Amino acid sequence: MDYIKTKQTIIIREGVWESIVKDAFTFACLFAMFYLNHTYTNGSWLIDFTIAFFFIMMSIAKTSKGRKEMTLDETIKYLESKKKTCA
Repeated sequence: MDYIKTKQTIIIREGVWESIVKDAFTFACLFAMFYLNHTYTNGSWLIDFTIAFFFIMMSIAKTSKGRKEMTLDETIKYLESKKKTCA
């Protein structure tokens, strides 16, 4: 496996509705974490900071250089070309 130099992640683009549902779920979970923090731990600033920190880190990680966003057809063509060059 000498031909693999870097790790790549291929993301198949979702449609508009999938994207909206995914974003709504993400922000609902984020809101729920802050709500539960303020309801059950009297709004600890340390927990608020930790939640915000990890949310920002995950957002930064999603924009890494090893990610490629493609449609399903583009992904198939890309992987077939990689297979031909490796064989």
